[in-house]
Amino acid sequence: VVLGLIPGDIGEPAEAGSAFSCAPGSIEVKAGGVDIWGNTDSFQFTHQESKGDFDLRVRVASFGPPGAHAQAKAVLMMRESLDRGSRHISISVYPRLRIWTARHRTHKMGPTTYLSGRGRADWPKGTEFPNVWLRLKRAGNTVTTYGSVNGEAWMQIGNDYRPEVPFPDTVQVGLGTTSNGEQEPAYPMVDVRYEQFGDFIITNAVVTILQHPTNTAVSENQ
Repeated sequence: VVLGLIPGDIGEPAEAGSAFSCAPGSIEVKAGGVDIWGNTDSFQFTHQESKGDFDLRVRVASFGPPGAHAQAKAVLMMRESLDRGSRHISISVYPRLRIWTARHRTHKMGPTTYLSGRGRADWPKGTEFPNVWLRLKRAGNTVTTYGSVNGEAWMQIGNDYRPEVPFPDTVQVGLGTTSNGEQEPAYPMVDVRYEQFGDFIITNAVVTILQHPTNTAVSENQ
């Protein structure tokens, strides 16, 4: 267990992944794997069990090495189970492509697809590590995915996701990491440092009323 999270590989990557912590709130992950895509997955998952609604965020502080596969990624994910073909929804960052993507698998062992709407978004110009953030919010049967460059102002990536068959109340949530390189041996395992994983909480907020309600009259019981 690392900072309350359980590291483990899903899909039996050829090279076992690992996770450790050397500083408060910081988790370093080493991962191989084929991908988090298609109808099965192969990656390192540092996760926890979550019950009911949640709103989680994490900062991707570093991602290496520079020669990693272009499809290597760091992911904040909700999974129905730890099976390699599990239903899931995730928000990902691709360091070499400099994009966020939001994706889901609707059926067990089914295909993985981007969320409708803008399920793929470029980082704002000038964005660099450690200022790349991911956020995943569940409210009932609705899951929403976000990206940010400061952990305060958030851009929704893709439309809200409402599966026809609701996810169970208890799911697995955490950090997914894959090198995406096992099918191409020239590419190395990746090293990713995640920081500040936890509940998203608004602090120092100021509420401003821009338009006051107007007086109105209605009939009784309407």
